[in-house]
Amino acid sequence: MQNEIIKGLSKKINYKQIVKELSEHIDRSQLQSVLLDVFRKKAIQMQPDVLFGNYKKNRFVQNSELDPLLLAKFDVLAFELLPEQFARIELSPVSPFGTCSTIATVNQDKVISASRNVEVTSDATNVLALEATKRRKEILIKASRKSERIHLAASHRVVRSQLFENEYFTPHFKLFNLCSAGRDEGNKKFEIEAAILHLEFYISLFYKALDMDKIKNIAIRLLNFNKGNELLKAGILKHFAQQEHEKIHFMVDQKDHRGLNYYDELRIMIHATNSKNQSFHLVDGGYTNWTSTIISDKKERLLTSCIGSELLLKTMDLSSF
Repeated sequence: MQNEIIKGLSKKINYKQIVKELSEHIDRSQLQSVLLDVFRKKAIQMQPDVLFGNYKKNRFVQNSELDPLLLAKFDVLAFELLPEQFARIELSPVSPFGTCSTIATVNQDKVISASRNVEVTSDATNVLALEATKRRKEILIKASRKSERIHLAASHRVVRSQLFENEYFTPHFKLFNLCSAGRDEGNKKFEIEAAILHLEFYISLFYKALDMDKIKNIAIRLLNFNKGNELLKAGILKHFAQQEHEKIHFMVDQKDHRGLNYYDELRIMIHATNSKNQSFHLVDGGYTNWTSTIISDKKERLLTSCIGSELLLKTMDLSSF
């Protein structure tokens, strides 16, 4: 579709030359001024019937099917279950331009870019990572506080531009996001404790939000990108081996390398199977080098994760929370 549009434009204008001029020969603030002028003139030309037609057809502006009260109750439950270390944050609907494509490996085409040097937030964990980096930089100024950890949480509606075939996947949806930033303390101490903190939160959330009598099982998959990974051997698995969680199972996968270029060492994935025997990928997370890259300090550590709160509410057997 994108290529067809470009082909059509190329018949009307010198498309490649215009893109080259705009992307290479002017800075972002100048580009912003150009785009604002174009959008202003396009808005003046817009007729009410065209606006209404766009509202009916544009997939990005369609309402969520879920009851706002249910979403609000889930958020309250999740925030109440947060470990006390986490600070709650209400994020802006937009984030800096390049938030996903610059520090992660996400193609900018999957993001709705906007004027004024921003983009519509498509991944709140990236934004939390930026906030955590800002707070970590302030901490690093004081040598005595270098090991102080930052834990952040936010519930946020994100927008993604790619097309989804799954009927439960929509262009915009709610995620509940966690972010933990700290420093290398030796023996993977920060990494292990941060992962345990995140996983224990999700386990407690499942037990409160889901009807566990109807849920078939919950599989916590640890995609191990490092076969000698001490995170698993002496840390995460050892901790949870001492606990019993009905219908929740841990499994280590050495062969699945999805996310290897995105996450470092380990990826955390949680799938839940409902009473209809339908399995859904509800939680995703892992370690990244984002804070260490931004700060230019290899000792910095970061773990991010999120749960598809809207997907969970659409597909799972719920308790009366």
